[in-house]
Amino acid sequence: MEHLNALPVGTRLGEYEIEAVLGAGGFGITYRTVDVTLNKVVAIKEYLPRDFAIRTNTRTVEPTSSADRADYEWGLARFVDEARTLARFNHPRVNQVHRFFEANGTAYMVLEYIEGETLSRVLEREGRLGEPTVFRLLADVLSGLEEVHGAGYVHRDLKPGNLMVQPDGSTIILDFGAARQAVGQRSKNVTSILTPGYAPIEQYDTKAEDVGPWSDIYALGMVAYRCISGLRDGDLPDAVTRSRATRRGSGDLEPAASLGQGRYDVRLLRAIDWAIQVEENERPQNLAVWRQALPVLASPQGEAKPATSPPVRIDTAPGSARWATVAGVVALLVAVVGGAYWYVRQAEPPVQQTREPVPEPRQAVSAVPTPQGSRQKILSQLNAQMVRIEGGTFTMGCTSEQEYCSDSEKPAHRVQVSSFELSQYEVTQELWTAIMGGNPSRFKNCPRCPVERVSWDDVQAFLRKLNVGGGRYRLPSEAEWEYAARGGAQSRGYQYAGSNTLDAVAWYEENSNDRTYPVGQKQANELGLYDMSGNVAEWVQDCLNDNYWGAPRDGRAWEQGDCNRRVLRGGSWYVNPRSLRSANRDWTPAGYRISYIIGFRIARSLP
Repeated sequence: MEHLNALPVGTRLGEYEIEAVLGAGGFGITYRTVDVTLNKVVAIKEYLPRDFAIRTNTRTVEPTSSADRADYEWGLARFVDEARTLARFNHPRVNQVHRFFEANGTAYMVLEYIEGETLSRVLEREGRLGEPTVFRLLADVLSGLEEVHGAGYVHRDLKPGNLMVQPDGSTIILDFGAARQAVGQRSKNVTSILTPGYAPIEQYDTKAEDVGPWSDIYALGMVAYRCISGLRDGDLPDAVTRSRATRRGSGDLEPAASLGQGRYDVRLLRAIDWAIQVEENERPQNLAVWRQALPVLASPQGEAKPATSPPVRIDTAPGSARWATVAGVVALLVAVVGGAYWYVRQAEPPVQQTREPVPEPRQAVSAVPTPQGSRQKILSQLNAQMVRIEGGTFTMGCTSEQEYCSDSEKPAHRVQVSSFELSQYEVTQELWTAIMGGNPSRFKNCPRCPVERVSWDDVQAFLRKLNVGGGRYRLPSEAEWEYAARGGAQSRGYQYAGSNTLDAVAWYEENSNDRTYPVGQKQANELGLYDMSGNVAEWVQDCLNDNYWGAPRDGRAWEQGDCNRRVLRGGSWYVNPRSLRSANRDWTPAGYRISYIIGFRIARSLP
């Protein structure tokens, strides 16, 4: 498979030569490589968290912005610690870590290369698995998990994509997911990665300390349910949805005991139903207890294995976590590929969800028209949303009386801005779809929410289509954007876009429930512009420059500097208040479209 940030085939990493990209996900890239000294094939994982790191034109990996450096370096150290820890496991049912090394500004983990296919692919082909196959699968996975749990760790990301079925029918446990939420706690730049349908409800709370063997038991129970039900991954409800359904008294999953009646051992079906209870205290608390409920399982050699195992010790000392997870010990995901790295489809980063159900977005205010119908009608409706911004002079950047100034916001300087037009609202998903014919957004099913997951380059393509026939739509310059956010020439020097009462004007980390909302729900600023702070960060036209020395004084976009990277303004739904300041600047590569915190609004030059 190909990947934008991957090292080219043929690249040498010490004694290893890259032969192919096996997979990529939220935290890095995995390669098939050959050890040229031993003539042996191995897998290598590269730490490259795509939410806050990129590869430069050389081999080097670096943080996406200066603000991300601390998180990147923190994560890199945890990645190395995790490699050391996982190298301790030497079990035939757990993927072996051989070594790690550092190079190119990042780190690499060398693992055993496993032939076979993921259980995901097996289930896509077979639909259901027969009873003997399910028994063998459970026997293999339980054997590996006993080693992991016995060392005081929890896998935390068991799913069909992380179980490799070898040609002889045996199964090996792949990527651990125990530290993903620790990264989410560290920085909002990385949304905690969960696998809906398999993650237990306690993992939806990034601050939860009640994750333990019972969490892996839930995930493995859902894997077994998937194997006997024939349901596809997308048909399995997530734990939050199941919890809501239970509270409302509506239907949950059909019990395995009825779903598989007559086709599977009744003891297996009952054990599955016990394992997938939504509330963690209603499940088996360790593997030894769950084994006692299961039928006799076949060992990997095909011999009968009693349904017993040594008890697992759980630390319940006051003030300590109930279980020492990898998140608490080494704190960074070994599953750098966001799923099985032999599964060639690239995974998208799932959206973090809170422990409590996330409320449905309210409908947008009626003032926001819905683009529909012919191109002429769409353009007419868009034209009605454009606000004339009268020109004037203002002080751009962070001044001495304002808090949280960064060097990139200095020096404060006077800028003369000519009159122009700016859209009242961030470009919505429905407008983007009407022009481009598709919707790249993560937060779909919300037509009036801002479009996101669009790169600066994507926005330029949108504008070219929008301007067919002579339109004058464009991105605002950075100076125009800040001028409008502050309220124009009559600005009172707002620290925030239109108000110092953040909840009145912005969706941000403290009120967003980790998602976008329909445009126009918060108060507009003095110029009638909505969501200038929060909701999504907004692309502007300017190239990246480290500060304002030499910046244009006439309001034009600064088209000199690092034009492979473009400036972002306004903060987003995941940031803290200081990132919502009118003067705050951020940036990211012009081709970066992964993030679901980035959108845009449009400007128009006057005749």
